Amino acid sequence: MRRPSCRRHGALLIEVVCGLGLLGLVLAGVYAGLHVSEDALRHHVRQRQALDILDNAVERLAAEAPVSRQRCDAVLAEELARSPLAEAPGVTAACEPDPAGGIRCRLHSPTHLLAEVRIGAP
Repeated sequence: MRRPSCRRHGALLIEVVCGLGLLGLVLAGVYAGLHVSEDALRHHVRQRQALDILDNAVERLAAEAPVSRQRCDAVLAEELARSPLAEAPGVTAACEPDPAGGIRCRLHSPTHLLAEVRIGAP
């Protein structure tokens, strides 16, 4: 016949193991949440830097009367090269004609559009 204390210790051991398992799940959730938060913050900072780049490019191009796509490309590339965003992997700048008129300038990361502006649009 088993002693009652063995059953009590077995139940206590099961409770401890379940508690540790739940604690592990909570810690994994907190870690995943912090990781997602960090990625979102990094993306927000890159968007802010991209807006600053486009703002500087628009200010430089505002002094020139007719603006060509090649000139927009050159100014945007210069501004990107001078910014901290140039060190980010995969960030690209592109200018293309806009169907509505003017030129559309964009800054892309490998996964997202960071910022976009139309220059010379009516």
